[in-house]
Amino acid sequence: TWKDIFSDSFRKHSRAEFEFAITAGMRIGRTRSNMFDAWRKPWLWFAFLKWSIIFIVFIYAVNFILGSLGIVLLGLNSLNFILPAYVVTIAVMILLWELNVPRDISIFNMLAYFAVGVMLLFNIYDTLEIMIGIPGSTFAPVIEEPAKLLASVLLIVEATKKNKQITGLKGLLIGAGVGAGFTGIESMQYVFQFTATQEDAILLALMRSSLVGGHILYCAPYIAMLCFSYNKYPDWKGRLTDKGFLTAFGISCLAHAAWNFFGDIAIGLVIEIPLVLYLLYVIKLCIRQVMSGGAYLNKNDAKVSFVQIQCIQGSLYGRLWQIPISGRLTMGRDRGC
Repeated sequence: TWKDIFSDSFRKHSRAEFEFAITAGMRIGRTRSNMFDAWRKPWLWFAFLKWSIIFIVFIYAVNFILGSLGIVLLGLNSLNFILPAYVVTIAVMILLWELNVPRDISIFNMLAYFAVGVMLLFNIYDTLEIMIGIPGSTFAPVIEEPAKLLASVLLIVEATKKNKQITGLKGLLIGAGVGAGFTGIESMQYVFQFTATQEDAILLALMRSSLVGGHILYCAPYIAMLCFSYNKYPDWKGRLTDKGFLTAFGISCLAHAAWNFFGDIAIGLVIEIPLVLYLLYVIKLCIRQVMSGGAYLNKNDAKVSFVQIQCIQGSLYGRLWQIPISGRLTMGRDRGC
């Protein structure tokens, strides 16, 4: 249950636990034979959020004290115009990364996805907005969501060069990284454009990313669904026209447009609560896919029983086979088994 998943988030953790968590996706961190034994409940996200907020409050207090003395340090003052734009959205990105049961994506991979969201995506958005001329923020999703999709597809192509298999969980993390990068850079631009004081800057930045990391909420579900059915189709035409992906993409675009249209935080929260619930559904669907051996799941899979065999030593270490059971199953080294 979600209550159980978050049960470790608020307790104190040791340095050894931190080192184990941070080495996910690295060779040094592959210490267990079974990924479900190795996986730990998420907690780094809350530690990052807590200490980041403490640091922002500390910087604000220092600036306030110096300002009362007539001293203004622009470098120190600018931190409260920059850091709040990233705090919540990065915390949500870390949370989704910690929910990656196979632990096969490193934090450095996530930073790469984040950087793509910052650099490639925002340049695409700005260029197309100038060329096409978007008539108001309500139509911004017409540019922003396809731009995020394009950036994510490039990352998926890169991720599948060596391994053609890709799961919904990996798509979820790619979408989260790209969405987090876009949220941070967009929020920082608005902060510098529309606020003049530290207080206003902090409030605007935190409000923009407070609901599940801002654009992570829009981007992560449809990229997850794109990768969920990736191996079901031989080409991108089939993947991009899959019903699951189109449904998720349409929901994100409509919710994004509605948020921009009303522009009120209270109404926006009501609009996007169903999108939060949909994201939770997608996360569970993707975790279930990993538990079934990475196969594409459909509505009939619940009626099929499986045996899973995983290699725990030797050259095939970590390899997982999923065998559907229909009737009698015999195993062994004899002929016919």
